[in-house]
Amino acid sequence: MHLLDGLIKPEKRALFYAACLIMAIALYHQSEIANAGFVFITAITILGLWLISYLVTHAALLIGFPARCLLTAIIGIAAACLQIMLHPPQSLDRGITLTTSGIVTAIDGAIDRRIRLWVALDTSYAPLSAQPYPLIRISTDRVSSQVTIGDHIAFKARLYPSPSPILPQNPNYALQAQIHNVTASGFVIGDLTRIGDQRDRLADRLGRFRHDFAQQLDHEMALSTGGIAAELM
Repeated sequence: MHLLDGLIKPEKRALFYAACLIMAIALYHQSEIANAGFVFITAITILGLWLISYLVTHAALLIGFPARCLLTAIIGIAAACLQIMLHPPQSLDRGITLTTSGIVTAIDGAIDRRIRLWVALDTSYAPLSAQPYPLIRISTDRVSSQVTIGDHIAFKARLYPSPSPILPQNPNYALQAQIHNVTASGFVIGDLTRIGDQRDRLADRLGRFRHDFAQQLDHEMALSTGGIAAELM
């Protein structure tokens, strides 16, 4: 233990700790363990036992470099579990058609002459979520509507739950939606209608600036590089 502590300089150990943290979070999500609560309790129990053991014995083995790397990885797993536990899974289990209204909170960009809007609904709907202002992600080909972040819009949409992975190692869109608080995804039927005034919070202003700048990059640069630059924005 002391040999490893001597070989690795103190200023470089933080990089190893960060790597252990990130790798633990990535491996946990890759493993797709269903019971996040059990894993979280197990990780907290291990950390508690380590703390009690060190307070009782003051053993140098418990605070050596390998032990600290292991503890950092366990903290990463606990953090990943907590993130999933704080975001309830989608309650929607079938496709529904909904006529509603809400505030545009983000715009992903235009692909194949369609735009994807993130909309916080004005009211809660039992099939979607019991929480107020459920967030949905919808696509529309009404690019000419020039909807922007902060707009209050009314629309009719067909919504579906995000799909779980069909095969092992396939992207888990349901988990991604859960982490982003997205309760359903779908497409707009017909036109979008602006209602009321545009919301003008600081987050909305920053979002509009980011979206406008990303569109400018996409239009002025080459097709492939412009799209990458816009996504980085």
